[in-house]
Amino acid sequence: MPNAGRWWGAVAEVIVMQPRSFSEMPEVIKALKERKSVVLNLTLMEADQAQRSVDFVAGATFTIDGHQERIGESIFLFTPNCVQVSTQVGGVRPATAPVAASPWDLQSQPRSA
Repeated sequence: MPNAGRWWGAVAEVIVMQPRSFSEMPEVIKALKERKSVVLNLTLMEADQAQRSVDFVAGATFTIDGHQERIGESIFLFTPNCVQVSTQVGGVRPATAPVAASPWDLQSQPRSA
């Protein structure tokens, strides 16, 4: 890939976009081509336009060997191939020791032997 080294040490950029129409999708493609990650929030779009948009951006992401991930209801993450996306099944792990807001909060929790 020409100029591949020019990205070494560069700051990764994530753009959050909330388009209102399909006509804004070329901006998403442009950002991906510039090796920027895009969080695409399609909640303001009609369902058919949102589906068309996801299909369009997913196709473009595929052509650049990028990655896509649904991260919420009508919210998607699209990344160029220089970004590794990892998903963790089961959500966030709880802390090992609960932090109590007051001494009374600890009374309702079982005590360990």
